[in-house]
Amino acid sequence: MLITFLIVLNTFAADCQQDRDHAAICKSGSCELIDGMEVCTQCKAGGVPIDGFCRPVGSPRVITAGCTGSEGAPLDKAATTCGRCSGANHFLFMGGCYNQKMGIGGTICTAASGGECTACAKAGWLFENPSGTPAPGTKCILCSDVNGDGKAKGVENCAECTKPADSPGVATCDICRIGYVNKSNVCVQCGDGCYECLDNNQQTCTACFDGKYLSTDKCVDANRCGDGNYADPKTNECKACITAECATCIYNTIIDREQCIVCNNDPTKMVKIEANGETTCVDKATCATDNTPGSHFLSTNSQKCILCSDNSDADNQGIDGCSTCKKKTPTDAFVCTECLAGYIKKGSDSVTCEPCGANCATCTQIGDDQCTACKPGYFLKSGRSPSECIPCDGEGGTEGCGICSNDSNTFKCTDCKPNYHKRAGGGSAVTCEKFCEDSTACGGTAGTCGAIVVQNTGDFLHYCSLCGDPNTFPIDGKCVDNAQGNTCANGVCTQCAAGYFLYMGGCYSVTSAPGNLMCKTAEGGKCTAPNENNKYFLVPGAASNQQSVMACENPLGTAVGEKAYVGVEGCDTCTAPAPLTEAGMRPARCTTCNLEVDKPNLAGSGCFRCTVDGCSHCSANEVCEACTNKEQRPNTAGTQCISCNINGCTRCSEENKCDQCGDGYRLEGETCVQIQPNPCKTENCQECTNRGKENEVCTKCISTHYLTPTSQCVKDCTIISGYYGDADKKCKRCHDACAECVGPANNQCSACPAGRSLAYSNSIYPDNGGTCGDACVVDKNGCKVCGAKIGGTDYCSQCSDATQAPLNGNCAANTRAAFCTKMSTGACTQCENNYFLKDGGCYQTDRQPGKQVCSGAQGGNGKCQTCANGLAASDGNCGACHSTCATCSAAGAADKCKTCATGYYKTSDNEGSCRKCSEGLVGCRQCTASATAFVCLEMSDNTSGNVNKSGLSTGAIAGITAVAVIVVGGLVSFLCWWFIYRGKART
Repeated sequence: MLITFLIVLNTFAADCQQDRDHAAICKSGSCELIDGMEVCTQCKAGGVPIDGFCRPVGSPRVITAGCTGSEGAPLDKAATTCGRCSGANHFLFMGGCYNQKMGIGGTICTAASGGECTACAKAGWLFENPSGTPAPGTKCILCSDVNGDGKAKGVENCAECTKPADSPGVATCDICRIGYVNKSNVCVQCGDGCYECLDNNQQTCTACFDGKYLSTDKCVDANRCGDGNYADPKTNECKACITAECATCIYNTIIDREQCIVCNNDPTKMVKIEANGETTCVDKATCATDNTPGSHFLSTNSQKCILCSDNSDADNQGIDGCSTCKKKTPTDAFVCTECLAGYIKKGSDSVTCEPCGANCATCTQIGDDQCTACKPGYFLKSGRSPSECIPCDGEGGTEGCGICSNDSNTFKCTDCKPNYHKRAGGGSAVTCEKFCEDSTACGGTAGTCGAIVVQNTGDFLHYCSLCGDPNTFPIDGKCVDNAQGNTCANGVCTQCAAGYFLYMGGCYSVTSAPGNLMCKTAEGGKCTAPNENNKYFLVPGAASNQQSVMACENPLGTAVGEKAYVGVEGCDTCTAPAPLTEAGMRPARCTTCNLEVDKPNLAGSGCFRCTVDGCSHCSANEVCEACTNKEQRPNTAGTQCISCNINGCTRCSEENKCDQCGDGYRLEGETCVQIQPNPCKTENCQECTNRGKENEVCTKCISTHYLTPTSQCVKDCTIISGYYGDADKKCKRCHDACAECVGPANNQCSACPAGRSLAYSNSIYPDNGGTCGDACVVDKNGCKVCGAKIGGTDYCSQCSDATQAPLNGNCAANTRAAFCTKMSTGACTQCENNYFLKDGGCYQTDRQPGKQVCSGAQGGNGKCQTCANGLAASDGNCGACHSTCATCSAAGAADKCKTCATGYYKTSDNEGSCRKCSEGLVGCRQCTASATAFVCLEMSDNTSGNVNKSGLSTGAIAGITAVAVIVVGGLVSFLCWWFIYRGKART
């Protein structure tokens, strides 16, 4: 049985919601909201966005969408986005493939062809690119997309907009996202916790987000509403206590109303609680004293006005079922005079109240079959009184029914129990369908019944992952008030005791259902062996405070740090994935699928329709990948299994005629020959031409490395200034607007050319890059003086508004997250710790432009401690290295370089002088070198650099330049000429 996990949200978000679908599998800061649904635009390595959701590389949805690299190259295990979408009806949008005919894709695009949207939907939250030839995947642009195609762009945090008239151009924002206001086409964030605020004063809130409450014009926590007020969760406001005499009141979520708990300092006043929970401050005289009957009586200490039927106070007990009572004095005995409905009065002066039969609301005499009316949730068995009261979901009733009637012996259900959904029935009657195993539905709308447990039959049940009442906890999937020794608070559990394990917000015992359906043994609060049904797998590396077991078919997965492990959609049984060695996403290996007509692929990453006779695995729907009989192979089309017992063969054109070989084999004629070890000599190269020869050229690197323009393999393309690593594992040039970029798009700038300033797409995640805009201009964007210069670009040094100061070169308010501790007329004179002061502004070391100057400010009391060029700061100031150095040990000295500037190299790891790359190889623009070899990373003419004009390979020339000669056995000598990557050499 398939599980649908997607959840619709209500607000835009660039950061993935931590308790939602994308938290484990989407790259940080890569979520967007499209027409009310949160989608991921870039996944963790090993996953790609399909219809806004991360799917493992090689899974059915990825194959159906036709997701590949930007040039049609197959995806590898490091892929995070799609570069092309060749599947029917699919189009490329913001790094993912979307189906135009269904789901979210249809709300973006109304027509698609050739993997591109050809007509954007008429929606206020996106616009059609005005360019006549938009870049792939940029026909439609979100109003909030500040990158766009690098020319036509949206406005950060914009919800609805009008498209720019031309390209390049910026959209005109009509409505900002919730929590922001529009000021001159810039969406400015409201004050902390503000849902809405004034246009002319963003710190003046008019409405608050959930969890915050409006107090005058600020959004505060519930405990900050002040005396005589309470936090109303319905309106998110601080409200005055309804009773004027009340000093302290609260909102009681159980009875869904405000309650007074302490009256004003008046000794004659006390709190009176009615049967419905309503409270008032009353005079003591209004309680039942002087033998005057009433609904309440005065406690012995004259401090409480107690309901006649309230027997919760051991010293002042009322009588169960009593409606009216009296006392002569507070210390006299309590006397009941009348009974509540549902009770029979016994006696005359001092009466006792005997309950009617079970579940009766009223009766004429005692007895289960003497009810004249039933309590809610019950009905008269015979349809007339007196009779027995039966539960609405009991014999003669309907499963899950909570409210019903049985007039004239005709049963009718009108509402369901809290843990059942209402389904329309005949006429006004309803039938009910169970959606949660907890009878309270985990506390109603405040709780979440989101923990899915797969049964041995393959069906699944829902249990509590969050309890609406913060004083109850999800133990064994149900909200209870006893945590059983587990660590739980605010309706969730965070660590489990011995014999329990953590699963989707709750603690489960291995000795009983539903826990024993998932896990067989648990130690230290985590599962150590899954149930033998193989419907669950152990999460590699999970700690005791993390989820340690996962359903085979749960595609949402769970995260262990930056490593995400996911189930396989449609999978019934599986084995655990191998542990990841670095950040990424990895699916379990599916061994059987839910549906009998489906079979997994050999990788176990997906289930496909597979009815081919004799087939054991399918790589796509009805495309056989392997046969059950080991002497058979799938034919070329994968439509049948044929006799073909050839070692290493994976497909045969006809009987015993192979046309495709597996890894480690090559096709020779109609058979497979094992490939003998003969690796490419280019370091970290997987495939090459002219293998092992002087003119060897690498064409594909191993999965962890990227191919440079000079056919070398590097782990990180950013060691080449102005390049980024694309999804096809090649180093590609950044957009002309960028000096450096991060990818996956070439216009995600991480540094700008001199005279241009970087604006991050999301300031919380600077590693995701941004766009390059204009440098500082006086009297623009609030700047009075543009007196700071970093990397050839002017930045603000004094703001026009005296309450603002330059932060990272731009004017910012110093109220929300203080960065400046001492200000003077729009400039800063002392920065907060972890920032550093430069030319009247405070800068951070983890982002532009501050990272060009300083690498460490922690503990510096607002001053730089370690300069970006490796020099120690002097009273916060940084000296300059020689122009040939990137880092150095002495300012201005050419022979004290630790690493070289872009375009220079040195052959020793020790400090020394740097030489131009063109001296190592004519025409080389960027390079690196060691004592034995020289590596050209980029040629000035943008050629591959593998063959120069004289016919010698780049490697040979590099070897000659390095003069590295090795003698073998005194007979054979050769040049150690192959390129070596040893480190990063860039500005």
